[in-house]
Amino acid sequence: MSDVSTKYGPEVQKVTADTPIQDIVYLLKRDGGVFVRNLISVADVEKAYEECRERLENDVEWNGSFFPNEWSRAGSTNFTWTLLLMLHLLSEQTQRASALLAISPTYAKTQVMNPVYQQVCDHFLTTRSWFWWGNEKKESVSKPYVHSCTAMRIGPGGEAQPLHRDDYISHNYHQEVDSWDDERDRNRETAIGLFVAGSKVTKENGGTQFIPRSHLW
Repeated sequence: MSDVSTKYGPEVQKVTADTPIQDIVYLLKRDGGVFVRNLISVADVEKAYEECRERLENDVEWNGSFFPNEWSRAGSTNFTWTLLLMLHLLSEQTQRASALLAISPTYAKTQVMNPVYQQVCDHFLTTRSWFWWGNEKKESVSKPYVHSCTAMRIGPGGEAQPLHRDDYISHNYHQEVDSWDDERDRNRETAIGLFVAGSKVTKENGGTQFIPRSHLW
């Protein structure tokens, strides 16, 4: 078996959904992010959109630069499903739909419970420890839980978010390391984000950006 570290170039990688999970885990350790093509089918994305359409259309106005109140009639739009997740000009404001687990069974089944995503979360976020119960040594296992399920459609005119770590909500403080070590860093991360594009995403229309390897800072 070849060493996975020799299979990929130094740039952030784009892989297919059938890529071995150990490769995807390796790339996340190395780069902090990876693009997985065809992880969710177009049909499932469209079905999930239909299930949350009413929530999007009834979103309340937002006072702020990231979610502008008014749509511009020119320019492109970015629609993304997020887990920290079709495209029509439906209203006069940027729209958001939260609590997707409650309103979209398709989203729950194909995105939250996606086998690749679940394996990644299990590797990085499941915590195991040992304790004594009398004379018996036992293992305690704490699995990850979902804390955010949101669809966002960002209208023209919205400003880019400042660079930030999503785990600030967990009061997480990182020590800089040269590379990822499974034993030392097993409790380093408190969240794994999954972003699924609901439209063609570009830098110009508000696509989420990240700094490769900044997870090591």
